[in-house]
Amino acid sequence: MDFTLKKQEQINNDFLMDVFKEISEKVYEKSGIEIPEDKIKFNIYENPRGKPSAQGKIGYKGPMQPGGSLPNIKLDLTADEVLVLEPVIRIVHHPYSDNPEQKISIRCYAFEELFAEKIRALSERLRPRDLYDVIHLYRYDEIKSDRTLILNVLDKKCKFKNIPIPTFEILNNKPERDELAASGPVK
Repeated sequence: MDFTLKKQEQINNDFLMDVFKEISEKVYEKSGIEIPEDKIKFNIYENPRGKPSAQGKIGYKGPMQPGGSLPNIKLDLTADEVLVLEPVIRIVHHPYSDNPEQKISIRCYAFEELFAEKIRALSERLRPRDLYDVIHLYRYDEIKSDRTLILNVLDKKCKFKNIPIPTFEILNNKPERDELAASGPVK
């Protein structure tokens, strides 16, 4: 799960541990899902632009989970990201009977910004999951996106990261391309 924080000072191990300890207590109260304190870990590092970012792993134990190693949720946190479009409020999909009447909402990237961000990530990393995301978003018919807006957002994101706008030529010439091709066909 990727999050862009508005305040860079929040990318701090003590702050993140305090917040997630508080969250873990609320999660346990509401759901019975346990997040052991020793399974909350953050690695703060300097990103390529010299700013702090963080990767976190949150281990959790469900109420009916047998022993053994706990599943993890991986978090990528940064405050060093250009937000081109205003975030939008979306309702969290929650099809279960305990869905609260007031619903659960979250601030997130506009579709066009998300699409541009995934294209940028693909051009930098050329990982299978990035290619999957780009293809999935391209095929997402429910949203009639503005391709010109996506390209404008992509341009601003690439300028911020100091990389060229990706082209097929750039992608085909990346050394990671062979590894991506070897990972199998995209359906």
